[in-house]
Amino acid sequence: MTLDREKDHHIQNLALLGQLVGGIAHDFNNLVTAMLFNLETARTSPPESVPSHRAFRNLHELMLGASTTARQLLTFARQRTQNSRPLEANSELQRSLGVLDRLMGDGIDLFFIGNSEPMWMLADPTMLDQTVLNLCLNARDAMPQGGVVTVQVMAFDHTASARRSPEASPGPYVEIRFSDTGTGIAPEHLDRVFEPFFTTKAGGGTGLGLASVSAGARQHGGWVEVESTMGQGTMFSVFLPRLSAMEEPTRLQGHR
Repeated sequence: MTLDREKDHHIQNLALLGQLVGGIAHDFNNLVTAMLFNLETARTSPPESVPSHRAFRNLHELMLGASTTARQLLTFARQRTQNSRPLEANSELQRSLGVLDRLMGDGIDLFFIGNSEPMWMLADPTMLDQTVLNLCLNARDAMPQGGVVTVQVMAFDHTASARRSPEASPGPYVEIRFSDTGTGIAPEHLDRVFEPFFTTKAGGGTGLGLASVSAGARQHGGWVEVESTMGQGTMFSVFLPRLSAMEEPTRLQGHR
């Protein structure tokens, strides 16, 4: 029986590996094909023409997608070295969203609601950028007819008596909410959205986007929650440990 169980486990691992490799190959094949198409468009169009500008804009988004897929794999496999430092959530998110706003597309409004007080946390800025990119572009894809994406920063206290995450320690956290007015997530899928390799996107994919967001939050001592209503939208909440007023000056002085 032991050998049979080991054999079954090995077969399951091979199946998951095949699913992962197939998803990655599919995604990168699509990316390379689209890049080649846009490069050919740019090559054959006058430099100042609208098609040329559109082609280079598309190339920029495609390269971001390829880079994001690579980072997702490294985060999920915990192979990427973290470079955590004190970050003020309001200013960091404004910076990240300012770049992302150009990628959201026509018909989608991106709003940011900052906290009235500084929200300091110890985090890896690359992880934060990846989280923002994943969740905002997922929201965009869930609104094919257009809509609204709202990113909000809030303070949250995680108490021992009402623990929201069994893995995270009680204490102060920064809560970053990503809300959209999209199609929503089916109830039967809600419990699986953070599973590696699980995806509901047409055409398939790696299914690592939300898994890497969740893994990144856990590596920082936080967690991610999701709420969704079909036809009304979805809200992802990312919780990252917040530096207390006593910690801020000490942490900041150590990173100057």
